[in-house]
Amino acid sequence: MKMNFFIHKYMTIFISLGYDCAIAGIIEKTKWRKFSLPFDWVVSYEGVSKVFKNDFKNFVEADSNGMNDLYKIKFYHHKFPEDASQFERRVERIKNIMKNSKEEVIFIRKSHPKHGHDEYPNLSNDMTDMEELDKYLKNTYPNLKYKLILILDCYKCFKKTKENNTPTIKIHNISDGSKTAEDIFNIYKETAKNPKESY
Repeated sequence: MKMNFFIHKYMTIFISLGYDCAIAGIIEKTKWRKFSLPFDWVVSYEGVSKVFKNDFKNFVEADSNGMNDLYKIKFYHHKFPEDASQFERRVERIKNIMKNSKEEVIFIRKSHPKHGHDEYPNLSNDMTDMEELDKYLKNTYPNLKYKLILILDCYKCFKKTKENNTPTIKIHNISDGSKTAEDIFNIYKETAKNPKESY
C-alpha cells in the first residue's frame, strides 16, 4: 500500500536511527515527528545497518530483559510479545518511506556516548555502520533521496575524528561539548524550511 508521508508542510522527513532516544526526543520536541518508527525509543548498541540489510527480519523479538540478541538492541520501554504489533507497524512504515517517499529523507544517528562503554562492551563503530547503511540504501532504494547524519558524541572514541563528508553522509563531531545534538538537528531543520540553502 502506498502511503502519503508528508511530515510537515516542508518536503523533508526526519528519521531517528538512535543510538538511544535522544534524537527521537529532539524531533518530537521540535514538532517534526508525526509518526513512530522502529528506532525511536530503543538503544542500538551495535548499530542499525544489519537490521536494514536483513530487511528487519526478527527485529520484533526480545527476551525477558528487552534485549534483541540478534541485533543487540534494547527495548527499554516495551515488552514482547505484547508490543510486537506496534513495532510491526513501525517497520512497515519505514519500509514504505524508503520505497515510496517523494520527500527528502534525513536519517539521523547520534553515536554512543562515553557512558555507553560501561553499559555494553562491544559497541559498534558508528562511522562504519553508517557507511554500510549508505551502501545498502543506494543499492536497494536507488530512487530514494536521502542523507545520513551522524553526530559523534563519545569523547573517548571521536575526540580526534574529523568531520569528513560525502554527498550522502554528513558527520558532525560534538564530542568536545561545544555543540549539542539539538544544535545539529536545527541546522537541518532550518535547511528543510529553506531548501535552496546548502548543507
